[in-house]
Amino acid sequence: SSDLVIWPEVWTHLIDSLQQPSEPAWNTTKYQSAIWWLSVNNNKGRFAPHQFISRQDILHLVQSSYARDHVLTKLTAAVATTHSGSDANKNSEQQQHVLTMTEFIPYTSSEFALSSTPTTTTKPTNSCKGNGSKENLVVYNPAKGMHWTDEIIRRACGKQAKTERDGSVSTGGGIRFCPIGKGPGGRERLSGEEVVELLKTAKVYIDFGPHPGMDRLPREACLAGCVVITNREGAANFDSDVPLPSEFKFAQFDVDKICSLIKECCSKHDEYAEKLDKYKSWILAQRVQMKACVDGMVNEVVTKRIGCVKKD
Repeated sequence: SSDLVIWPEVWTHLIDSLQQPSEPAWNTTKYQSAIWWLSVNNNKGRFAPHQFISRQDILHLVQSSYARDHVLTKLTAAVATTHSGSDANKNSEQQQHVLTMTEFIPYTSSEFALSSTPTTTTKPTNSCKGNGSKENLVVYNPAKGMHWTDEIIRRACGKQAKTERDGSVSTGGGIRFCPIGKGPGGRERLSGEEVVELLKTAKVYIDFGPHPGMDRLPREACLAGCVVITNREGAANFDSDVPLPSEFKFAQFDVDKICSLIKECCSKHDEYAEKLDKYKSWILAQRVQMKACVDGMVNEVVTKRIGCVKKD
């Protein structure tokens, strides 16, 4: 069969659910299965370690270097438990089942209002610099890393902290912290358009939570002209997934240094935002890269048929 069923990493426990009840086992499947690893953490162990070796029929599509490292590590460990000594051919065979993919931000949408479609070699069509409407606003994702974010807000605001009606917290120095959400604590989701409009107003986006994959918000924030500051957890530890200049990535949580950088980024926004132009070019190039990845996957799956589907 030429059918390919792609499962998100959160549904790996359902991979065999399309089998007919009369079909006894996975090795008689009539379709090829692939896991689309948009994240690592969100799988939560649903795809068990032993399945990396027992399910040779499955193709792994990885969205990030973090996911690729995770899958190859699991495959290597599985091979080690079933083969004594070094087996380079077997490891090479495992790597054939892992295909690098990516995803892109729809930068041609009206929300980002870019003037033209960039190529992989040209400078961004609009700079990371603000357009004159930027505020001393720091935005964050309220769904993760809030124990770190709260500490940053407490240190930046101190006793002069003032909570506004919209849930944001302002400092005596004129900097305001706002969750990307609405309602108490920003727990209610914003629409995509509302997120973009908020990011366009902000000068800084901070993310000190887990990075289960090549997350969307840091990239959207950069496209909207924010200076992006992160930790090095998960995918953020891979410069190929989050290629920010090192001064904007913290391996160790140092609240004083982070607050100092935030203040600098707000007071000299254009200067600091310009340092993210290469990051922005990388984000914009992902549309072209995605097409190349899909073409490569089609070549592997349809032309080479790398042996993932068991024959009757």
